[in-house]
Amino acid sequence: MSTTAASRAPMLPWGRVAALLLFGGWLNMQAGSAILTWRADGPAGLLESASPGPLELLALWLALGALWRGGALGQAGGGGLAGPAAWVFAAGMLLPSTLLAALLLVGFGGILAWESRGAARLGALSMAALGANLLWLRYGQPAFGGPLIDAEAWTTHALLSLAEPGLMRLGHQLRMPGGHGIVILPGCSLGQTLPLAILCFLLMHQGASTARRTVVALAGLVLVLAAINLLRLGLLAWSPASFAWGHGLVGANLFGLAAAGAIQLAADAASDHA
Repeated sequence: MSTTAASRAPMLPWGRVAALLLFGGWLNMQAGSAILTWRADGPAGLLESASPGPLELLALWLALGALWRGGALGQAGGGGLAGPAAWVFAAGMLLPSTLLAALLLVGFGGILAWESRGAARLGALSMAALGANLLWLRYGQPAFGGPLIDAEAWTTHALLSLAEPGLMRLGHQLRMPGGHGIVILPGCSLGQTLPLAILCFLLMHQGASTARRTVVALAGLVLVLAAINLLRLGLLAWSPASFAWGHGLVGANLFGLAAAGAIQLAADAASDHA
């Protein structure tokens, strides 16, 4: 059977179980922060939370769609590890640990990808990437994201200084003459969204394309996302009112939706049918 035919075949019962396990693993990965938000702010805090954001939900939707289209999930051999791994994964989901949930999602998704074909392999890899993204946000970005935040603070200061020469910058801190200021944290950096944006781009990218066209489209996407994030940082630094809007549920999600639109345009531009 060809790869194309396998990716269009109906999903076997085991494939559906594995896909539901991966989805359950993602939900388990979100449970820790949801519980902490509930304890701190009650149900209203969950409704006002911007996490998971539009990009993570988009990546999840695309990954699950690939899993559901793929009829060969865990059916391509590779040592038969998917079955035992599913039991370990299911048992691990009973433990209340966000870190463990992410590690299990990476491991189980990777094993399923190794033993799958076609769209199912792409979907399993994408679910593993969602687990790896949480590890990046928890440990990788705080450790290695400093130079990017330095560049964002410098650029935001340079641009806002054109309108407000009195703006001061001290490291990652920006302060207006009236006293309002912000500190650019890892969660406000492009490094927070770029891995998910690249994942969504790869999942959306359909049809034949040359490597050069794909690279150009991806480079253009990174520049657009950087511009969107600088605009948001500028709003956060400008005044308390713009900070409240840009950091609130509506503002954060609008910027996320703008990023999703940019990803779709870049994926279309990378395809030969664009």
